[in-house]
Amino acid sequence: IKAKKLILVGDHKQLAPVIDDDVLEKLDDKNEAKTSFFQRLFERIESADRENLLHTLEYNYRAERRICDLYSNAFYEKKLKTTDAVNAKKGHSLSFASSVVWYDTGKLQDKEDKQQGTGKINPCNVTIIKRVLSQLKDEMIQKNTSYDIGIIAPYKAQTELLRNKLAIKKDFADYKIDIGTVDSFQGSDRDIIIYDCVRSSKLKQKAKIDFIAEEKRLNVSLSRAKLLLIIVGDMDFLHQAQVSDKNNPFRSIIEYIAQNKDAYEIIEEKSNGRK
Repeated sequence: IKAKKLILVGDHKQLAPVIDDDVLEKLDDKNEAKTSFFQRLFERIESADRENLLHTLEYNYRAERRICDLYSNAFYEKKLKTTDAVNAKKGHSLSFASSVVWYDTGKLQDKEDKQQGTGKINPCNVTIIKRVLSQLKDEMIQKNTSYDIGIIAPYKAQTELLRNKLAIKKDFADYKIDIGTVDSFQGSDRDIIIYDCVRSSKLKQKAKIDFIAEEKRLNVSLSRAKLLLIIVGDMDFLHQAQVSDKNNPFRSIIEYIAQNKDAYEIIEEKSNGRK
């Protein structure tokens, strides 16, 4: 109240603060409550044509340029920039041809997700991630280096399946590997992020992917990586699936990758392994 100047710092294009379920149940307008005060104030100032009160970070200091370009194009109107000096420090020494690698499961017979409780699981993606982790481990041993790794999945059920199948404490005991939902990674970063899209179905155009296609949730998932972002998912399904009452952000991301093939690496999964 006594301050001459008030500065609020945040990003309303990422996940808002979590509202306790008990509190949410007592509110009449639940959707309004999910909109943060920061976002409401930002949009009010913007609509009032008081742009002098808004200042946006233009430079990315976290990620390698191609990672940054991916989420800048999808969520920040291409406004985020990466300096050459910062980008020079963000290269990885692994055998991947890019800092963004997509393992496309579209041609696999067992690619479809399964319902488990209120969430979804995808054993096919777990198998691929286990193989990718083994490759990362072998290369880090050969090159005598170490990167911290985060594995993000949108569903808690999938994170539990990943923990059960990957045997992190046994097979990767010497490496820092965290597995969690999107919410648990907000505000943090890792050298390498593996993002498990989970969802896949043969009913492409009829399927709805509202939960994983929420822009704020997807933005957080793709913007945690510093050196290498690995995405595991069915590209064709994610491109064609439907989202209620809004655009499907996966569509613009996949199209951007397709338009910049020289900058990004797509690995087409087949039954006999890596192509």
